[in-house]
Formats: sequence, C-alpha cells, structure tokens
Amino acid sequence: MNHPDKLDPVVVGLAVEEHLSSLDRPVVGIPGFKHLDPDRHKNDPSVSKYTPKIINLVRKAKGFRMISVIQRYDAERQYYLDHPEALDGKTIKEFNDDAMEETVNVLKNGGIVMIAAGGTRDKDRNIGRAQSGVELLLRAAKDHALVLPIGINLPEGKFRLGISKFVVVVGTPFSYDELEQDHRENPTIKRKDLIMQRVAKLVSRRKRGYYKDLIK
Repeated sequence: MNHPDKLDPVVVGLAVEEHLSSLDRPVVGIPGFKHLDPDRHKNDPSVSKYTPKIINLVRKAKGFRMISVIQRYDAERQYYLDHPEALDGKTIKEFNDDAMEETVNVLKNGGIVMIAAGGTRDKDRNIGRAQSGVELLLRAAKDHALVLPIGINLPEGKFRLGISKFVVVVGTPFSYDELEQDHRENPTIKRKDLIMQRVAKLVSRRKRGYYKDLIK
C-alpha cells in the first residue's frame, strides 16, 4: 500500500475486513523499529514515547503481530549504530535478516503481511519511490505469496479516524511470475518500481508523486 498517514494500517484493516474478507489468517505488520523501540524517545525528540503504546494497543485489539525492521535510511541506520544496545546484541544486518526470514515464513504458512512499499510515510501524501522490501519478500516466497495492491486516498487536511472520509481502492493480485513477465516487457524499469506503479494507479493522479509521469 501507499503510506500517506500513520493510521494507514487501521484504515486498510477496516476496509479489508468490511469489504473483502475476514482477517482470520495470521496478520503481520512491518513497521520501522523506531516506532516500537520503547527507549527511542529518550534519545530522539522526533519520536513520541506514546507511539509504541498506541501501536501495541491496536495490535492487541486486532490480533496482529509486528515484525520490525531498521529502515534503509542513513540517519536511521546511524541511530542504531550509535545505540546498538537497542538491538539486543545483533548488528543491523542480522536484525533485518532475521526479520526477513520470519516474514517469509509467515507468507509460506499462509499468513498476510501488511507493508508500505515506500518504506516510510509519503511526504505531503505524495508517493515516494519504492524500497526493495516488497520485491525481496515476493522473490523469497515465490509460489507461496501474492501481492494485493491497495491505494489509500485521504481527504485534504488533517485525517481524523472515525470522522474523515477516505477511499480505499483495491487492485488486482499478482504473483512473482507475473512480476517477472512485466519486467521482461519493461526491462528498463526496476521490479520494485513495477510493483509501486500498481499501487500508484489506485490513487489520484496528483498524489502519485514519483510515479506520476511513469504511468500512462
């Protein structure tokens, strides 16, 4: 999915449950570790101490699991190089490798993984360029997984859960083989961008950001 607001997982979860299917399979969210790191706020004033508590309340209420990762941004990686104690003795690579292995096992066992292909929130709600996470998961799981693109269209201004109106658009599921076919037909476009294009088509043109001029 795209990621215009921090409450996106709640929006998508409600939309799926009410209009597509009961989430009776194991469901896993993939947040950046900073959102679950209980001590991050002590060293980083940009992170609220309440965020991990809010996420855990939602997770428990809906029965979701969380498998967190260290995001692939220089500032984020530097933080955990400076605070390695937060990773319980693991390196950043080991932390992310373990998260990838655990997530692939969820898919291979029929579970659902909720992930924002851009890796972080969209600046000004405009879609940024995809990160490689979704591509890597699909490649690793292959025949055990499909990607279901979901586009979230939020209203202008501040989003208020339970008050604001929003539109969630669901695309067509696709497999690893279909992604490979798409790449053979469009060899100059990276696979991660082919994935995100399918998401970008589901949001209003003015919010497609990086993909605005790549989609016909």
